[in-house]
Amino acid sequence: MPSPVVHVAYALGFGTLNMISTKGSFTALHCLILALNGFFGPDIGAFIGWCFAVTFPMLADTVMSWIHHSVGYILIIAPIISFLTSRLSKKIIIWKCTEFSNNDLVSGHMEQTNRNNMSLNMKQCYLLAVAGCLLHFQLDHIFEENGQDNFYQWILSTGYFKKPTPPLSPLSVIIVGLSTLTLFFGFAWIHLFASSISKQSLKIRIKYTFTLFLIVISLYLSFLIISKIILKKEAVIGEEADLGVLVFLLEDFANEIFYEIFEYLDMYDIYKGFFNLNKRFENLIINSNFLHKINISKISKNDFKNFYINILIPNRHRINLLRLSNPFVVEIIFSPPRMVLQFIHLEKLVLDNIQMKYLRKIFDYLMYLPKFHSLTISIGDYIESINCLFSDLFNLLTLKYCKIEYETKNYEHSLSLYFPKYDSSSIQYLIINGRFSCKSLNNLLCSLPKLHHLSIKSLVHSRGYLAIEDLSPIQLKYLKYVSLKFDCIYFDNIEKILKGFFHYVQILRLTIKYDEAYLDAQRWEKLIISYLPYLRIFDINHQNSMINNNLTYHDTINQFNLSFWTKKKWFFTHQHNWTKRLNTGVFYSTNPYSKQITNIYLNYFPNVTHLTIKHYFQTSDDSIITTLKSIIPLVQLTKLTIESDDFSLEEIIELLRFIPNLYALRLNFLSNKETNAKLIKQNEKFQYVSKRNKIKNLDLCQCCSLNQIQLIVNLFPQLEYLKTCMNRKEIGQIIKYLLSKTNNKTQHLFFLCISQIPKICLKELNVLIKLENLLNDYSIKFINSDLYLWW
Repeated sequence: MPSPVVHVAYALGFGTLNMISTKGSFTALHCLILALNGFFGPDIGAFIGWCFAVTFPMLADTVMSWIHHSVGYILIIAPIISFLTSRLSKKIIIWKCTEFSNNDLVSGHMEQTNRNNMSLNMKQCYLLAVAGCLLHFQLDHIFEENGQDNFYQWILSTGYFKKPTPPLSPLSVIIVGLSTLTLFFGFAWIHLFASSISKQSLKIRIKYTFTLFLIVISLYLSFLIISKIILKKEAVIGEEADLGVLVFLLEDFANEIFYEIFEYLDMYDIYKGFFNLNKRFENLIINSNFLHKINISKISKNDFKNFYINILIPNRHRINLLRLSNPFVVEIIFSPPRMVLQFIHLEKLVLDNIQMKYLRKIFDYLMYLPKFHSLTISIGDYIESINCLFSDLFNLLTLKYCKIEYETKNYEHSLSLYFPKYDSSSIQYLIINGRFSCKSLNNLLCSLPKLHHLSIKSLVHSRGYLAIEDLSPIQLKYLKYVSLKFDCIYFDNIEKILKGFFHYVQILRLTIKYDEAYLDAQRWEKLIISYLPYLRIFDINHQNSMINNNLTYHDTINQFNLSFWTKKKWFFTHQHNWTKRLNTGVFYSTNPYSKQITNIYLNYFPNVTHLTIKHYFQTSDDSIITTLKSIIPLVQLTKLTIESDDFSLEEIIELLRFIPNLYALRLNFLSNKETNAKLIKQNEKFQYVSKRNKIKNLDLCQCCSLNQIQLIVNLFPQLEYLKTCMNRKEIGQIIKYLLSKTNNKTQHLFFLCISQIPKICLKELNVLIKLENLLNDYSIKFINSDLYLWW
């Protein structure tokens, strides 16, 4: 009969599908109680009989016949377990509600939490116990020891035991036990106890659950294949049927169940994991009718071709989310641009590093997609005028979310934004990561009557701004959140905007450089009382020197400690850049809105996955590694950026030893000690990092020689994407080395970006690749002084 691992997986899987189909009404507690009764309850009798099979065989047989039976379990054990689990569920819910009231101040989670935090009474627990019992015996009867099914007979042939068999293999007991506990308590941790995950939406929690199932079942299946088929070890606690169960579950699941699972996964992940598994899954994916989420970031050209032919082309009309991070892919998918019209269900589009000329062509057709409402774009080349960009955005009548990132070559005239009349846009969330003229802000806001959320990374003063008439301010009734970063903008200019548009704002975050007028607490107090009556959160970060004011820096900032500020629980502090210049510093808000934490965790950030180190730092006693370990869990970092030039290669290698799961690395500088390259490669730490690291994306800002490229390739043999500058005299040699068919160290590499290079190199590199026959199928292009090569 199946082991505890499969019983628990079967019950949890059944419960998870119920969670999906009921949209969370069937809660995690229901699933856990179902799984507990799906294994632990019915197998109490089997476990007791198993333990006493040698010493008290009669007792073992009696217990087995009474308890390990559907009727016996329902009448004897189920009432006891239902009583205990109902009491336990109440304690868990009380704890969860207490944690929520203390820690979670986001009202958006309240409805979901109230629905999920309902304790189960004894009757409900009893019904779940009965259901779990029936699931258990259903699985047992399908895979009973003397079953005659031809398909599984070869798997189950070792499973006929006349009497319960005592444990003969401690390893099997340990692996089965650990797998069972990991599934059960991992599920409980995801949905109940992990503070950062359990409060997320059902969709996100299901993704974590699917990952948990995939990891545990894959590892357990590997153990079964090695132990029972290759090594032919004797089964101990039911593993003889587990292989058959797992095959059965995969092969005999209804298509609808797989479609339910696929809806929570990215389509490219589904394609990689299932398409080539067998003909059934191939047809299942080709003939699917659910909406697809497609994320194409780092992918080789050959893999993309197969995915494009098999999935993208036949399923354009089923895609609701499309994310493209490869500048070549956009041209292929939207060529000709009218192909956009075939994406009739497209709701969200993310385009990274797209050229403006292609973007404008796509805009002409996006406006005709009825469900399209979210656009995130990062423009790869310089734009001539933001006026054209925003005019195109405002023509998208169904657009609600817009995030744009751009660079302007002409920092003056290109920033002018001119609207001759009130062009009313449907945008509700607007995020601008680029230089935007402060003088254009008035007319921009006049065109966004439905705006809820506004964030602008760099508001600047434009001297070459064309003089135009400001439109009259309008009431932005829905605008609740504003985040602005000012670059040399006087308070007088911003005050007009605050008075005219921000009456209903509740959260205001400001980052400011210069103009000490922003440190006038009385001016802020009058402004907030008269024009910002709904303001709940006021965050400010100001860097400046006190020059024109007779008051000292400390006298000025102490005005923010008066009763007006403390009553609203707005608190501030400051730091000085130099101890000898106390009139210069950074004044900023502290954060009283987050949950209170104990002192031991005051400077520890357990959920960090991305780390940026801007400056080299030294500690008196501890190493850099020790210092970082005391702040963040290095083992869970996936992205690391080091902007300081002071880290040596040896220090970077030492740091990488403790970050085994790093996926992307960005460095400003790599050591130029080329004479020691051979010695470095022979170093034990270098060899260790080279064999263990998982880095696939490397962005190196410095200009590299051939020797340095060779060092990089040896250190990061899993590289798929490389962006760096190159010594122009050595570009030919470097390209030959990277694209050499005999170089095993670069076998995974398929994308190269050479930064800060003249356009003539595009032609030279193209000729070299064809002349030397380095690549058969590749694409190459030049964008903003960067050369891109994809193969």
